[in-house]
Amino acid sequence: MPEQYAPWTETDLDDALGALGAELDRAAGSADLSTAADRLTRALAVPPPVPARTSRRRRYLRLALPAGIAAAVAGALLLVPSTKDSQPAPGTGETAVALRAAADESIHQRDLVLRPGQFRYVVERSYVVARSSGEHPLAWSYYFTTRTWIPYDEQRPWTQDTVSTGPVHWLIGSPAEGTRQGVRDPLHYFGAADGRASARCGDFMHVGQPQGPCVDATGFKQTTTYSLDQLPRDPQALLRILTGAGDRQPSPTIALSRANLLLRSGLVRADLRAAIYRTLALLPELRITDRLANLEGRVGIAYGVAGSPGNFRQDIVIDPVTGQYIGERTVLTDDDPGTGLRAGTVIGHSSLVTSVVSRVPR
Repeated sequence: MPEQYAPWTETDLDDALGALGAELDRAAGSADLSTAADRLTRALAVPPPVPARTSRRRRYLRLALPAGIAAAVAGALLLVPSTKDSQPAPGTGETAVALRAAADESIHQRDLVLRPGQFRYVVERSYVVARSSGEHPLAWSYYFTTRTWIPYDEQRPWTQDTVSTGPVHWLIGSPAEGTRQGVRDPLHYFGAADGRASARCGDFMHVGQPQGPCVDATGFKQTTTYSLDQLPRDPQALLRILTGAGDRQPSPTIALSRANLLLRSGLVRADLRAAIYRTLALLPELRITDRLANLEGRVGIAYGVAGSPGNFRQDIVIDPVTGQYIGERTVLTDDDPGTGLRAGTVIGHSSLVTSVVSRVPR
């Protein structure tokens, strides 16, 4: 019988990544960061065994999404009301202080400088827990990596590679049970097939116009340097955009999700990154949820809003020393009755690394 595995909890993730942080720091100083990250990915791929759970009604979910699909989710979240717990006044409390400190550090960081003919190389590594609840629930985990080459002239075609990596670990159920329920290819069951895509302005989801300037980031469908330059740096003005100007119930969950979509693009310059942090500091509902190490072994502060739809919370992770955006994670805030996964289970996390390269490999 295939062995089952326990999903990562927040504590498991902290402990495992912290233990590997020193090794990754050495690797980052002497070799390609991607080599170190791949080593950590393999190390994190084997959680401890756990007994099977009981069954419930079926539904299929994948909660860690590539950037283009996540943009559509952010738009759909406009229907979600804001939380109503008692909160401190906007801009006060330890969360606001920490975010403003991160903004102060961020503004002093040097932005990547591209020359004609060069590319911004953005690597996002993601861990996914896919779930199926029903009479015979299923849950399995895997990793995927998205690599994007953004040309100096962003009006020209961008290149993006997507690769799903195994092995698949069955947290609930087994390969045989998955096959019986139609999950014959768990690595690609929810996402697009692996491969390479090319798109002008990085419009891989085909949301923009075939001609003219790249599409506007305020639509939160595709992010480019051109569109980021149109965003205000004033926190109050930016807050109206992040929460959805004109929305009946402006939501901190929406603001955090939209801020994350911008930050994970790898294109945000220091001044806008600082403005985003200062904008988020205005949200009284935002909380420091944890201090953790991410896939690159970098320690950061996690910020999130409880009470998100689907009984999960999205966190963004910021390096408090440099103010750099490290990545994001998704954590169950309540037990999942459909599968039996427990509150505190990490059902998705990703990390972001950017650099400058001179060519796109074949």
